[in-house]
Amino acid sequence: MSTINLIILLMLAVFLSRPACSQPQWTWQNPYPQGSDINAVSFVDADNGYSVGIFGTINRTTDGGTTWIHCQSGTIHDLFGVSFTDPNNGTAVGKAGTILRTTDGGLTWLKQTSGTTTWLSAVSFSGTSTGTAVGINGTILHTTNGGTSWISQSSGTSQHLFGVYFSDVNNGTAVGYNGTIVHTTNGGTDWIPQSSEISTQINGVNFTDTSTGTVVGNGGTILHTTNGGSIWTPQASGTANHLYGISFSGSNDGVVVGLNGIVRRTTDGGSTWIPGSSGTTKAIYNTVFTDAGTGWAVGRFGTLLHTTDGGATWLSQTKGTRMNLHGVNFIDSLNGYVVGDSGLILRTADGGATWFPQYSGTTAHLGKVEFTDNQRSVIVGNGGTILQTTDGGITWINRPSGVGGNLYGVSFPDSDMGFVVGQFGYILRTTDAGESWNSQQTASTWNIFNIYMLDPDTGMIVGLTGYIGRTVNGWDTLTATRRILTNNLNDIFLINSDTGITVGVGGIIFRTTNFGNDWVGQNSGTTDDLNSMLFTNPNLGTIVGHSGTILHTTNGGVDWLPQVSGTIDKLNEVFFLNDSSGWIVGDQGAILRSRPSVPGTINQFTVHDKWNMVSVPYTVGDYTKTVLFPGAISSAFSFDNGYVSRDTLENGRGYWLKFPLAQTIVMTGAALEAETVDVAADWNMVGSLSSPVDVTTITSIPGGIITSGFFQFDGSYQQSSILLPGRGYWVKSSQPGQLVLSSSGDTSPSMRIRIENMNEHPPEPKN
Repeated sequence: MSTINLIILLMLAVFLSRPACSQPQWTWQNPYPQGSDINAVSFVDADNGYSVGIFGTINRTTDGGTTWIHCQSGTIHDLFGVSFTDPNNGTAVGKAGTILRTTDGGLTWLKQTSGTTTWLSAVSFSGTSTGTAVGINGTILHTTNGGTSWISQSSGTSQHLFGVYFSDVNNGTAVGYNGTIVHTTNGGTDWIPQSSEISTQINGVNFTDTSTGTVVGNGGTILHTTNGGSIWTPQASGTANHLYGISFSGSNDGVVVGLNGIVRRTTDGGSTWIPGSSGTTKAIYNTVFTDAGTGWAVGRFGTLLHTTDGGATWLSQTKGTRMNLHGVNFIDSLNGYVVGDSGLILRTADGGATWFPQYSGTTAHLGKVEFTDNQRSVIVGNGGTILQTTDGGITWINRPSGVGGNLYGVSFPDSDMGFVVGQFGYILRTTDAGESWNSQQTASTWNIFNIYMLDPDTGMIVGLTGYIGRTVNGWDTLTATRRILTNNLNDIFLINSDTGITVGVGGIIFRTTNFGNDWVGQNSGTTDDLNSMLFTNPNLGTIVGHSGTILHTTNGGVDWLPQVSGTIDKLNEVFFLNDSSGWIVGDQGAILRSRPSVPGTINQFTVHDKWNMVSVPYTVGDYTKTVLFPGAISSAFSFDNGYVSRDTLENGRGYWLKFPLAQTIVMTGAALEAETVDVAADWNMVGSLSSPVDVTTITSIPGGIITSGFFQFDGSYQQSSILLPGRGYWVKSSQPGQLVLSSSGDTSPSMRIRIENMNEHPPEPKN
């Protein structure tokens, strides 16, 4: 089953208008593993699972969903169905006839020739070689060679097909629009229509053997057969919600999922269906069970659920906030903040790999955050809220603004002087980095949505119904106002004292080259509202907006080209530190980071013969042990209350590897500037970065964790004060938490670990 039923009927025009780009330029940091729709899931056992979603998203887990790895799918087309027959062999299908195939557990995906541009909604493999995909307009494709070639089969219907299931290589059923059910007993050579006696849309199908099956559909529809579909009998679901997914782990135990987080389960083959507690009101699109107790479900906005009691209760496997986020700002490549609804402040010390909340002291919605230096920052929000920190965000102080209206924008042209704007035309000014504020009202009472100050005197404001104001004396006077159309203007950016760009509702972009005397419209290519923009130099700029819109220019705004965000949620602000390192925040907790490139840079380090403690100190394209360390003659072993063999390695972790002789390890990858590593209250094997790390600069979450020294292995254990690229190290932590490694060394003293002599040695080395 997939969500193509919703997409076709409700969102077809939106998806058809999405840009065709070569690859996503942005990757998820929050929620984890993603916040965009997950359409289908496949587990082959309790550990190995795969999920697919919009914008070509494919995620893989090898530990039952505790952690997920993003796979490079090679497509941005939405994926609606996935089927794995074992941990290595799987197929995903989606928009524009997309069929992807993996034979290495999802590490690499190869596009297969489907022979169609039709949307494919579901796929079912009954063996490594034999599979069937279905789609709109009655499309059915079949392969008997693992997807090397796909042959079109006649379904006998032009109705859209949304689900397919094969109980063996011969017996299969496809379902779809207007109560359509078609069945085959010869592998699809012939598809025979079956009578459902309903006109309701059917979305999912599952069979426990060649005779016994169940289908689900809109309006709480559940139909059951015990004779291969000759007769379909209605079952009472107890809900009128649309049902999208179904999974049976045996003839009696099954679960169906659907709209508004609905879950129904049965232990008697469907004679009775009783509610389960999903813990969500978001639509659930697909579910899979590996036994009577263990199952997973996926759906809207990255919903990812797990059950161990047959679907009675479900726990979310998604991590991170789902609150709407409105502002983002970074001090450097590691330290940054985002702010959002209900007084939310999140801080990162590792470039966004992990985020942890800070106490704001308010429940007001917070809109923007700006740093005056690495210790002082100001946040503005609703109800006249202004917060200030003078200790790098450890504490936030509520500073009186003197106004009660909502505050929308903030700009500090230097470390002491700053300006805030908001409702009713108010402009507030500080000359002491935000400790005190003086307000003045502009000549107009229109709402001001944002401000940009080029220096303490020169700046512009934009706001309601296309108004633009400018000053050359720090808002002692409003030099001039100008109205562009009647669209609200949401953001303004000044490239220099002459050139500025403003964006707003309906996809409008206007540019001036004479400080606002004249404005010329630019073609954005979208009608989505544009909310925020930033230029890193006169040529490179980025705009974000509604429906996941991201626009990018390399010629100062003459041309704007779309980028793939990976989400259809509203994006509220973009921030860049430099030309390549940027973040975007938006609704539903979305935090995106510009995807780092993996250039063809040769990086190398050495190992000696026999056993070594090693790590992966670069961002690489393939993390399999055989690719990274082809000269090793052993498995890679990590430590988790004992040594555990690993085929796929991770940044930040240490591993034992055995080599037949001393050699140079060559890796092609990008620099790894920071990494956050989970540690237990015991001995841990950690990795290194691409530059040496002084252990005294390592920080922790929570701050101040007591640790042992760091031990490397060169035939025997030796304590080290520096973590070198490519090496692994032992460290004992006094409590569970996270260690944050940074190549810059510019870390907060209050967060640094406390290294003490514990008079202990690490566990015995491998032999």
